[in-house]
Amino acid sequence: MAALHSSLAFVALGILAQPADAPPTPEQVRDAVKRSLVHMEKEGVAWMKNTNRQCSSCHQVPMLVWTHNAARKSGFAVDSAKLDVWNQWIVNDALNQNTFYKLTDGSFGKLKQGGLLDGHLTKLQPIKNSNFVLEYEFHDELSKLMTPEVAAQDKDLFQKSAAVPGQGGRGGSASSSGYTAMINAGAMYTPRISDKSRQGLIDGLVKTQAQDGTWKTAGQFFAQKWPAAEANHTHTMWALHALASVEALPEPAAKARDRALAAIRNVKAAPASTETLALQLLTAHQHGDAERSRTLLEQVAKQQHTDGGWGWVTANPGSDAYATGLVLYVLGTVGRKGSDSTVQKACKYLLTTQRSEGDWFVHRKTISAPVKKSDEEGTAVYSYWGSGWAVLGLLRTLPE
Repeated sequence: MAALHSSLAFVALGILAQPADAPPTPEQVRDAVKRSLVHMEKEGVAWMKNTNRQCSSCHQVPMLVWTHNAARKSGFAVDSAKLDVWNQWIVNDALNQNTFYKLTDGSFGKLKQGGLLDGHLTKLQPIKNSNFVLEYEFHDELSKLMTPEVAAQDKDLFQKSAAVPGQGGRGGSASSSGYTAMINAGAMYTPRISDKSRQGLIDGLVKTQAQDGTWKTAGQFFAQKWPAAEANHTHTMWALHALASVEALPEPAAKARDRALAAIRNVKAAPASTETLALQLLTAHQHGDAERSRTLLEQVAKQQHTDGGWGWVTANPGSDAYATGLVLYVLGTVGRKGSDSTVQKACKYLLTTQRSEGDWFVHRKTISAPVKKSDEEGTAVYSYWGSGWAVLGLLRTLPE
């Protein structure tokens, strides 16, 4: 917990030295994003490599992919080779088809049959029966043991001989939360994932829709501090956002979208969470309800705290990076950019609360009721989510 509590060690990036009403500069925002991307990669890849995980990774890997896809689209230098692997990985994880790489006795037989020289086979002995979750790490290790030239020349042979299919997502295929997160994460990816893979994600989401037109939430989402009906309502709006990212929506998915819109159209209860309010604004905007968008935009602005942030629980007087980043993301999506005063105050809050590690601290108790995870585990999850939303919000509202 010591690292988590270092959240008090803010990195102000010169913000605190500026006049109180001075907006963040583009350079300050971009520097904050760059430092956070390093953290997002470190923690996201660590989760991917954890072979003991018991679920699809809807709370971790999609945020890694989403932030890096958005950063690349915004002109940041991103390792394209790694990003290609991560994008494909989230698809495979959702469809329970992750491939590990392990050189077994059978692998060595296939390599020899494929023409690999005995001398090269001998050099591979140190990594026999070792697991590699990521393709590029497996390839890097091969390059060290032999030569980069041999590893590149026989790359397809190595991968086919060492591939161990069906090892990802130990808890089975993704829930509707997973499909939603993974479709949203990959929406900006170019080159896009294959049509077959994308169709698999869409089909998975459509099949998990309830008869009443909503999508039911589960796991950490269900444990958050909102009524069950609101949790399902908001999860349904996230699913709608995912479907809205697909350019040519198949007919079954279009029908699912229409059923979902009808199901949430008459929801009147005041939301307990800022996330719900922000998603109501996003949904109204994306589906052409201009009058409701204006009303909801005013409500969102009124709930901004004096420090520039929002709290995930609407009644909470304290701000957090999760809610603030998410609201920024929505504000940018509906057209509010870096010149907007509400946006500037939110960006300033995030830049003054970013930690030296490049992330943002969000305690589990800020958002979630007690769950099976310990406070430390839960806080790590919410801090990662909060950091991801901070990055996405800053990227979506980058000042010019």
